[in-house]
Amino acid sequence: YPAVNKLAPKLGKKKIVVTGFFAYAAVFLITVFCGEGMIWGYLIAVMAGVPMAILGILPQAVVADIAEADFVETGEKRNGMFFAARTFAMKMGQALALLAFTSITVSQTEFSYRVTAIVATVCCLIGAIFFLFYNEKLVMETIGKAAETEKNADETAEEGAAETAEKDTVSCEKQSAEEAEK
Repeated sequence: YPAVNKLAPKLGKKKIVVTGFFAYAAVFLITVFCGEGMIWGYLIAVMAGVPMAILGILPQAVVADIAEADFVETGEKRNGMFFAARTFAMKMGQALALLAFTSITVSQTEFSYRVTAIVATVCCLIGAIFFLFYNEKLVMETIGKAAETEKNADETAEEGAAETAEKDTVSCEKQSAEEAEK
């Protein structure tokens, strides 16, 4: 997880998520051709760790970015709606996967398990293709413009506060000078 968090700002979430999909596809493809023995189980478990870390963290961060960009554009905080839609889509995907994979493996043959891995590989590749259409640059530019506007507003407020403080200081000095003359 720490590596994913450090790489995301440098490389971009989109590139890493697409890489995660392709890495998961590779793991499932290896599963199609693996033989017998515990070594295959260890190999698959170790190789699956990286895409699991990537796809366990970054999709939520992408949804948060989209929700923030939407807020900047509309002025409405609809984070709950975005995360509800993501959760709904995730649960629908899990339900369809459960239905599809149990239907394929009902015969409990070696072939049916290998077909399941092929289907999983194809699903990962489809996910990567869909994610290629995500316009991370536009989303981040929208968020960046809002941050710049907010920064400029803060600087203007600070300048205004400094001017007010200077005027107050001059006013106090004049008042003190007038009192000293009396």
